Amino acid sequence: MLYNLAELQNDCSKFFKISPDETLAIVQELYEKKLVTYPRTDARVLSTAVAKEIHKNIGGLRNIPGMRPFAEEVLEKGTYKNITKTRYVNDKQITDHYAIIPTGQGFGALKSVNERGVNVYEAIVRRFLAIFYPPAIYQKVTLTTAVTIEKASEKQRKEQFYASFKVLADAGYLKVMNYSFQKKKTTAKEDTESSESTDGSDQADSAENDTSVLSEEAKNNYDKFVLFVKGEYEGDADSLLAATEDTEAVATVTLDEQTAKSVAETVEKDYYDILKDGTESYEADGTEKYQSTELNMMDQKLKKLFSIDSSQEATEATDVTAAILADVPQEDKQTLYKETMKYLAGLYGENTDSSEESAAE
Repeated sequence: MLYNLAELQNDCSKFFKISPDETLAIVQELYEKKLVTYPRTDARVLSTAVAKEIHKNIGGLRNIPGMRPFAEEVLEKGTYKNITKTRYVNDKQITDHYAIIPTGQGFGALKSVNERGVNVYEAIVRRFLAIFYPPAIYQKVTLTTAVTIEKASEKQRKEQFYASFKVLADAGYLKVMNYSFQKKKTTAKEDTESSESTDGSDQADSAENDTSVLSEEAKNNYDKFVLFVKGEYEGDADSLLAATEDTEAVATVTLDEQTAKSVAETVEKDYYDILKDGTESYEADGTEKYQSTELNMMDQKLKKLFSIDSSQEATEATDVTAAILADVPQEDKQTLYKETMKYLAGLYGENTDSSEESAAE
């Protein structure tokens, strides 16, 4: 979906580590320079009237070298012509102002915008152009390996090992989403690493989960969840505000820095894996409370992590994190479980009463 102010603040917090107020100041400047539309909006769609003239916005973006190929492709293929029939146009979802999009004008003023402002503008432009492209298509590949095991004390036996992964078959909208500012960060990191001396020992990489492999909807949910986790688990007030849009929201549990970081990384990775790998591996156990299989899978994982259900078989990763949580009171773990599932259920538009009752039992 297109950007409203809250969603733009979410992404800018992740991309640039800036507060919601800083994002608002930047996009307000872009608006005053006639580069983007009105920023203080909660709508993520276009009005029918705007959609009918949207070719003007797209056409103007041909003046930006990096965006020219995408704008020209959209105009040549005419994918903008049926935009009014898609979920990106809905007059009923607009109260005062439609979503934040580039105007396709004001490029002379872009020279007076600082680097961060240009990066925020790029994020808005790419999100806008992406709606005129089809979804990314993945092919699921499953590998089966047969291994013969021989031991002197045992009879020969055969075992099979399975692995599955997704291969990108058609990039679709993803080819528009290669942010130039992320490439700069990667290059800077590589330059720094190459200039540092090492003792030759193996060092673990701490790369972020690659959201480019996710669908647009899954990426949006994941980005919001990361903000929530940073706020709820690590006590970052700005992140919690951006995630919940509640000015009175506060972290319900206080964890020490190392515990908070470790648990946050585990929870984020669990949710990312579910979104990336899909739900085909899920086996119902009769305890399902949600309509969404993704929510039921996450519910199982959090119960393991926070020792809510001791009957669940733990993995090595959850064992390690659970050990770190050993000194955390069970009441606090129950609270984290309940608040996390409540937030996730809200993302999926599901009722949270059942999860709250379960956590209280």
